[in-house]
Amino acid sequence: MKKLTITTTILMMFFIISCNPKFIKGTKIPQTKTNEAVITVFEKYALAIKEKKPEDLLKLVSKNYYDENGTNDTNDDIDYKALKKFLQSEEFKKITKLNIYFIVKDLEISKNK
Repeated sequence: MKKLTITTTILMMFFIISCNPKFIKGTKIPQTKTNEAVITVFEKYALAIKEKKPEDLLKLVSKNYYDENGTNDTNDDIDYKALKKFLQSEEFKKITKLNIYFIVKDLEISKNK
């Protein structure tokens, strides 16, 4: 009877451990294909900025991109076309160093209906 109890306990421990959700390394974000894909986009975005690769960056930006720059002034708003123009400009090429990093603490994906 004692052997059966020990065996049952060990089997239950393995079952509990195998059912624990896996997380993306360094986070408490569940490791799913969708979550990993989102994190991969963040990584590609940061790399494209650091390496000053406008073509790679534009691949990650929606054609519907629009940024109000946090102001009510429409003069500083930028859309995809303006972003593309800036990334291909001499002004952008003159930038000597860019650095960016993301700290993703949580990730929630909702489906639009």
